[in-house]
Amino acid sequence: MNAQELKFLLKLLGFPEYRALLKEFDSFKRDRNKICQSLNNSGWVDYSREMTSVKLLPPGRALLKLEPGQSPLTPNELKVVEQLAKASARVKPSQIKQPKAVERDAILSCLLSPLVD
Repeated sequence: MNAQELKFLLKLLGFPEYRALLKEFDSFKRDRNKICQSLNNSGWVDYSREMTSVKLLPPGRALLKLEPGQSPLTPNELKVVEQLAKASARVKPSQIKQPKAVERDAILSCLLSPLVD
């Protein structure tokens, strides 16, 4: 455990039930995601994530230009990516209407998982 992780834990101890929103750790703004993930991997903290907005980046737009048979996306993943491409800015996941919410959330998590780790 490094000094930043120890400082993070000490600050967390100051919150009721040792729970706090990530925004409470502004002094760690640059590294707080790495610190939190490292502490989670070590078993010191547990946390949850929530997707508040999504945006399609150029690699995602490139997937839409592929022939249907060459695309690595499933039909439902393709629907989600197409809806993101139509948006001019970030959108809330709830604004993506097809497929249904449970499947949409699973697809978004799957598509984002390479970026999160």
